[in-house]
Amino acid sequence: MNNCINCSGAIKLNSTTIHCDVCHNNLHLQCVGLTEGDMKFTRSKSKSVKVVCNNCSCNMNQFKNFKELTDSLRHEFTNSLNLIRADFEAQINNLKMSMTSVIPPSPVVQTEEIIQEVIERQKRQNNIIIFGIPEQDNSLDNTQRTEQDNLVTNNVLHLVKPSLQTKVIKIQRLGRYNLDNTRARPIKVTFDNCTEISDILRNGKNLKSKAEFNMVSLSLDRTPKQLEYYKLLKQQLTERIAKDENNLRIRHFNGVPKIVHLN
Repeated sequence: MNNCINCSGAIKLNSTTIHCDVCHNNLHLQCVGLTEGDMKFTRSKSKSVKVVCNNCSCNMNQFKNFKELTDSLRHEFTNSLNLIRADFEAQINNLKMSMTSVIPPSPVVQTEEIIQEVIERQKRQNNIIIFGIPEQDNSLDNTQRTEQDNLVTNNVLHLVKPSLQTKVIKIQRLGRYNLDNTRARPIKVTFDNCTEISDILRNGKNLKSKAEFNMVSLSLDRTPKQLEYYKLLKQQLTERIAKDENNLRIRHFNGVPKIVHLN
């Protein structure tokens, strides 16, 4: 004698039962709503008809829910990956434009070099560079100089963007400290995202009206290739102005600087 997997009731000897097609345990016919005639007809006419006990049915439903969840997550991951791939391809195209707009294209543009440049630009996209903040008194130690730099830098940021919401991650001087260095080292400011960097740079001109900061300027954290390209572009702008071309300025389009005519 054994027990029905559904109701846990005893199954009498010589009684007609049916078994679960998943776990193969026995079931009372009445526990699955069948008569003896139904069972014989079902088993003989169609092997595709399955009998499943309550426990296995519950497990199958849970598995179905789990599968639906994994399919949903897989779909979201695929969409996110496609967006990242599209953004990466767009940056590569912008980079190709910036490398070929002024500098004549080389016979072969190395893909690896382009990829490394894109990666480097992504690393720098949350940074700005501040020029013209004087070095602190060399009588201070490193910690005191760092504290003073942080204080002055935060004052600058507050002036150009009083409602700044982006979090400042790090403030640091670029290059080694040199007692004999008469030119202040630039300061790199790293934010947790780049959403407000355009506003900060755009408002940088407001510093000119402040006596203590009128020598301070702000810039993107450009890569060496970007600096080289920008230098050549400025040189080209100077040459065109010398040839009496008027109302020329450098403007950025999708992150790529270009010389344009102002109407």
